[in-house]
Amino acid sequence: MAIPPKLALQRMSRPMSSLPPPPWSVYRIYDQRTDELLYVGCTNNLKRRKREHHDNYIYRLDAVRYEADQGLGEFEALRLERVQIRELRPRDNQRLVPKRDRPEWLT
Repeated sequence: MAIPPKLALQRMSRPMSSLPPPPWSVYRIYDQRTDELLYVGCTNNLKRRKREHHDNYIYRLDAVRYEADQGLGEFEALRLERVQIRELRPRDNQRLVPKRDRPEWLT
């Protein structure tokens, strides 16, 4: 499932430098079978965060598909995560979703 253009990150131009790109990422987790968006998250260590999802048995790695926007600054990543949660309404995100709009099992 592609992210609609209006929800894609609008990057600001940056001067060229020898510094590595910022380490923040916004990631999306999809159900492998149905392609349903399950979760949108933000992290500064994508590898560690995927492992945490797996170790806590929240999402089995073989049952989900990850997509990520990497190399973002912290502010950019937090802003993009917030916009995508509000607009895309992932099944398992309860933060930023008004209580009246949450599924019964999340309340």
